[in-house]
Amino acid sequence: MKQLPYIRVGTSYYKIVAMPTIAGNFNEVSMLYNILSGIESFKALGYGEI
Repeated sequence: MKQLPYIRVGTSYYKIVAMPTIAGNFNEVSMLYNILSGIESFKALGYGEI
């Protein structure tokens, strides 16, 4: 089963992302995810306006 990079806490969603450090490593952190983040993600992928 594919693991999704999202965690649901109550009514909020958090996305697990890899954040770079100054040393060049990556740490996995959780960031608050909302509908505006999703729309910007689709635009970045080239889907245009929703």
